Amino acid sequence: MGRRKTKHEIDIETYSAEKDVNDLRRQFLEELEGKDWTDLYDPRDVQRLKDDDFYCKRFIRHQHGDMNAAVKMVKNTFKWRKDKNINDLSETDINPDIVKIGAVFSYNTDKEGNTLLVLRVNCHRKDPVTMPERRKIVAYWVEKLEKEGKAVSVLMDCSESSLTNMDVDFTVYLISLFTTHYPALIGNIYVLEMPWIMNTCWKIIKTLLPSGAKERIRFLTKSSFSEFLDPKDLPPHLGGTCPREYAPAQVPTYENDDRRPSDERKNSVPSISEGRDQKA
Repeated sequence: MGRRKTKHEIDIETYSAEKDVNDLRRQFLEELEGKDWTDLYDPRDVQRLKDDDFYCKRFIRHQHGDMNAAVKMVKNTFKWRKDKNINDLSETDINPDIVKIGAVFSYNTDKEGNTLLVLRVNCHRKDPVTMPERRKIVAYWVEKLEKEGKAVSVLMDCSESSLTNMDVDFTVYLISLFTTHYPALIGNIYVLEMPWIMNTCWKIIKTLLPSGAKERIRFLTKSSFSEFLDPKDLPPHLGGTCPREYAPAQVPTYENDDRRPSDERKNSVPSISEGRDQKA
């Protein structure tokens, strides 16, 4: 028996009909006829659009049935995927110093059945030098989870973080992956244990987001997350009880930076190559 479909997936399936899928394909493919488009799009992405009805429906759902907007999103998404070589992005393409920090990982699901993509904010520091690699590791994880065919909810763990960890540009980039390049993939965005001092930053972030993304943001604490998250599916450092093993996170330090973690973190995360479906 296959896994049970989530509410998110059922919504996508039922929102559009076969005729809509065919219209999307026709409008996009007609523009490719008689042209050499291989420098613009990856043939694997074009083939997926031809073969995968659900993938087409995601674009249509994301644009609320606006076919012109859906076709435009297909073009922009495929061009971005080609430019960033997303289909071939692997762990070996990412700076190992960024990987070993353990700031990004997947961990079980929320109550809606969406895979949790966890970002440890206290492992992050705004740094233009490392920004390309930090963007790459997030794109790697989103692509990895998308290929597994499941919707994703982002969990931003803000515990033990401060303003030195807040990066508006990086946060907007993260959310823009879902609003611009991964249609109808995002479930919710959970911001857990956000310090009050970050309120101003989040007000700025929300002004930069489309209305659909704003509606998915949930500000939670470890004592108030039970409506959306089950403690048995979260690790202890997030207020959960799941005993699944994970490796120590490494909070980075920087030259001329006098910030230090309050104590030696005992939190842990799965290795980047570990299968996300393992549960204790």
